[in-house]
Amino acid sequence: FTFVIPQFIPVLESLKIPLPWLTAVMFSVSESMVATWWLWGLLLVAGPLAFMIARSKAPKMAWWIDKAKLDLPVLGELQQMLALSRFTHNFSMLARSGISVVDCLRLCQGVVGNHVVAHALGETEQAVREGHTISESLGRHTVFPPLFLQMVSVGEASGKLEQTMSKVSAFYNEEIPRRVKKMFGVLEPLLTLGLIS
Repeated sequence: FTFVIPQFIPVLESLKIPLPWLTAVMFSVSESMVATWWLWGLLLVAGPLAFMIARSKAPKMAWWIDKAKLDLPVLGELQQMLALSRFTHNFSMLARSGISVVDCLRLCQGVVGNHVVAHALGETEQAVREGHTISESLGRHTVFPPLFLQMVSVGEASGKLEQTMSKVSAFYNEEIPRRVKKMFGVLEPLLTLGLIS
């Protein structure tokens, strides 16, 4: 909006043809952003800073923000996969070090990067302490997809939970970049179509 689109404006205006409404709107937005670049720069710095402070000072707000992020179309699934990737990677490393399952679940709550997933792991930890299986305890929460739960169940039944978690982590580490690349591959032609339609 501040660099690419302003280069198109003189070219298209010199053609002296009526512009599609969407292109005209994008040009107007671009012109206003160029005129108020300092405000956008300030918002880019102050916005994330205020967001981080609010998240750290208000746990309930952080939980609702993370819940909203998980509910987003496309991006929500990526957020979920990132949290599960962190969980499985750290769980497998801790379990290989000889740390108990309960302690692994407790320690992983701080590294998943999502309050909803961390809360689900906290409840899972409590359920495991009470004698329930990990797969059964995780299955009570919708943040864990069925395939993930099935893999955990197989790993638990075979006594190779840490290896299974490591494989699940490797799967997510391959799948996440693939999904991001696919998402940007779809966005690029959509933006181009938006400019010329």
